[in-house]
Amino acid sequence: MLSVYTDDLTYDDAASCKISVFGGRVCIGADTSTWNWQMHGPEERKFSGMDEPLNKFLFHILDLLLIIKANTATNDRIEASSKSKSLSARNHIMTIQTTLFSFVNRWECDENDHLNVQFYFGRFEEADRQFRLLSGLSETLVGARRVRHVRFHQEMRMGDLITVHSTIAFDGPHMLTVIHEMRDGTTGTLTATALDGYEPSANSAKTLRQRFKGFQASMIADAAPRGIPAGPANQRSTVPALESKGARIAYRGTVLPRDIGIDGKADDRFVLSCCTDGVAHVWQRTPMNHTYLTENGYGRVAAEMKLTWVTPLKTGDMVTVLSGFTSVGPKTFTMRHHVFESRTNRLAATVDVVALTMDLKSRTAVELPQEAFQSINQMLID
Repeated sequence: MLSVYTDDLTYDDAASCKISVFGGRVCIGADTSTWNWQMHGPEERKFSGMDEPLNKFLFHILDLLLIIKANTATNDRIEASSKSKSLSARNHIMTIQTTLFSFVNRWECDENDHLNVQFYFGRFEEADRQFRLLSGLSETLVGARRVRHVRFHQEMRMGDLITVHSTIAFDGPHMLTVIHEMRDGTTGTLTATALDGYEPSANSAKTLRQRFKGFQASMIADAAPRGIPAGPANQRSTVPALESKGARIAYRGTVLPRDIGIDGKADDRFVLSCCTDGVAHVWQRTPMNHTYLTENGYGRVAAEMKLTWVTPLKTGDMVTVLSGFTSVGPKTFTMRHHVFESRTNRLAATVDVVALTMDLKSRTAVELPQEAFQSINQMLID
C-alpha cells in the first residue's frame, strides 16, 4: 500500500511504502530513514542527490497532494456547512410536524366563493388528531382543550392545496398552546392559524416541557389573538339571561351520526356549521341585511373565531343557537353564538366571531355604514 503524508493529509493507495514530507525533507519507504533527500526550495523544484526523472515524479506527486489538500479543505467546509443546515432542517422538521395534506373542494365553498369556516375547523381538527398521534399529547397529560382560536389570514378558494403544520408552544397565551399553521400548498402563503389552549397543572410545566422537547417551537406572532380575548368565554350563560340582554335564536338543529368524532362526541365542524347556517339571520337584524349585501356586491366574512366547548353533545341531541353582538368598530364587529342542548337548555359551546363586510370584487374589507354601526351598538349583549 502506498501512503502519502503531508503535514495534515494522508492519501492511501495499495502498497506498504510511504512518502513523507517533513519541513522540506522527503522520505520514501516504510522506514523514513530510507531514500532521504533535502528539498532545495519550492522555486527550484529539485531535491539534492536525486536524478531528474525521480525528481520530476516526486514534484508531480507533491503538486497532486497540494490539489488534494485544497479540495479536501473545501469539501470539509462544504460538509460542515451542509451538516449545519441539515441539523437546522432536522430540528425544524422534528419540532414542527406536517399534520395535514388536503384540498379545497367545490362543495366546501360558500356564497363568497371561498372555503367556509366550518371546513377550516374540520381541517384543524384532523391535523390535531395527527399531531396527538405523532407527539403523544393527550388529555390524560394536559387536560381537556379549553379553546380553539382561529384567525383567517388569506382566502382559500376552490382547488387550492392545503397543508397544516403543528407544534407546541410554552410561551403562548395558554400554559400549553398547540399551534396549527394552515398554508396554501402551492405558494406557501399562510392562510389560517389555530391556537388550542390547555391549562395543565402548574406543577407539571417542567415535566411537560421535557416530555415534548422534540415538538416545541416559539409562539408564532401571526397566530396570536387579535380581536377576541384568548381565554374561554363565559361558561355560565343561560337562555333567560341572554334573552333578557337581547340575544335571539338564530338556529335550531340536531346532532346526526355524521357529526360525531372519533371520541363519540359532536365535533368542532358541527358546532361551526350550526353557527354559519344561523349567522345570516344575525346579520339580518342590522341594516346590512341580505338586500343590502346583494345590491352592493358585499359578503359576510369572519376574520377571527374562538370555539369554547362547555359540555359535550351526542347523537340525537337537539341544539338551539342564541346569538348577540358584543362589540362594534369602524370596519368590524363581534358577536357570540351560544349553543344550547335544547331539551335541558344546557350550554354546550360558545363561538366568538370577529366579522366584517367584504367587497366581493376587490376581496377587501369595507367600512360599516353609519346606520349599521349605530344599530349594532344598541344591541350589544355584553
